[in-house]
Amino acid sequence: MPSKPPPTRIQDGSVIAVVGSGPAGCFFSLLAMKEAEARGIRIRTILFDGKSFLQEGPRGCNMCAGVISRNLLRGIEDLGLTIPEDRVQRWIKGYVFHTKEGSHRVVAPPGEGSIPVVFRGNGPRYSLQTRRISFDDFLLQETEKRGAEIVPSHVKELTFSSGQDSRPRLHGREGELEADLVVVASGVASPFVRHLHSLGAGYRPPRTVRAYQAELDLGDIALADHLGNSIHVFALGKRDIRFAAIIPKARFATVSLVGNRDMESADFLAFLQTPAVRDLLPNGWQIPEQHCSCHPPLPVTGASRFYGNRLLFVGDASVSRYYKNGIESAFQTSRHAVHSVFDCGLSEESFRRSYYIPVSREFRKENLYARLLFRLNDFIASKRFWVKAHMYYVRNSPEGETAKTLNFLTWNLFTGNANYADILKASIRPRFFLSMIFRGLLPRGLAAQRISLPRTLRRRHKQG
Repeated sequence: MPSKPPPTRIQDGSVIAVVGSGPAGCFFSLLAMKEAEARGIRIRTILFDGKSFLQEGPRGCNMCAGVISRNLLRGIEDLGLTIPEDRVQRWIKGYVFHTKEGSHRVVAPPGEGSIPVVFRGNGPRYSLQTRRISFDDFLLQETEKRGAEIVPSHVKELTFSSGQDSRPRLHGREGELEADLVVVASGVASPFVRHLHSLGAGYRPPRTVRAYQAELDLGDIALADHLGNSIHVFALGKRDIRFAAIIPKARFATVSLVGNRDMESADFLAFLQTPAVRDLLPNGWQIPEQHCSCHPPLPVTGASRFYGNRLLFVGDASVSRYYKNGIESAFQTSRHAVHSVFDCGLSEESFRRSYYIPVSREFRKENLYARLLFRLNDFIASKRFWVKAHMYYVRNSPEGETAKTLNFLTWNLFTGNANYADILKASIRPRFFLSMIFRGLLPRGLAAQRISLPRTLRRRHKQG
């Protein structure tokens, strides 16, 4: 008698293998176990990862700035989790926006509250950390507490068993495992993702650009005095740098540079020498010869065909928001994947219809707006008249509509709390745009005065 083919849906006793135990792997596992419990079935969830998040420096870190957005914080709380205080490096109350024309502070909108910043690994290299402070380790511990099995080993190869509706098999140092479903959550640059690309089944990883990230030991007192509880963001008109930030933690400050090309150590050193940055650092402070730095790859496109028969990709290996919120994107793709797995089946065609198409559509539209927005930001950030107008309105008319729009744009562009479509629409609203141009192009003497717009422009504003 021929053997019975394996079930095409998740059911009692199904085995789910998750490759990668960072946030994407943990979020998928937590959401899947929660869904299985709600349906009254038991599943076996096994996470594979050879990395230890309790190591210092890049070896134990997923190389991320570690800013937890308010949206992600709500998602974590919906899972019944609370980030322990000893894993939080600092609670951020606002942003300080630095330009060549000055700086201004942007506080969280009403009801938003503070956001936590964390270390993904167990602290920077050379930090001599002895406590458990890793955010990724916290997530993995909670995932294990809720029933997941953890295999501390890398997966080297994926094959499929022969026969009808063949199951995927994972091969590693500990042997092999046959599963009902394999979820790839190992990040965009992992050897396993490169292996899957080499199989020629249609999967192609996202294109990436390398950021530059470094940890500066300022000491807890000096850091609090100079950086406070704000993330410092810089728009200095440098052509190659799209985003530059200094994120205060307990005693370390994380410097993050993202550009139109791969960022290098020379870009980092030049950034530290700019007057706006030097003014933030303690007098006489010099970067130590030994410091922790890395070059994390940031996806700038989505992957192609991030699904297969009994196979799904989540997190950076699938698709994420352009330049922003990689951890939150891992949560979003994992939530979509769990819905697809439990409600629609495990076949390639099912995943195409219920996961790949809706997720691609959602992120493609959002990231199209993001590219337009960042190109617009690149252009106007290099125009001195625009920066002058920005500083004028936030200093002299902080309660006016233009200043409120500027604060909305600044806060949401850097936090990612609003979707890029809303940010772009606000930035090109005629009334706002005209007021910025009019104010920025006034001669210096007149620009310092409060001048009403001409009546014809006021009429146009009302129409806009």
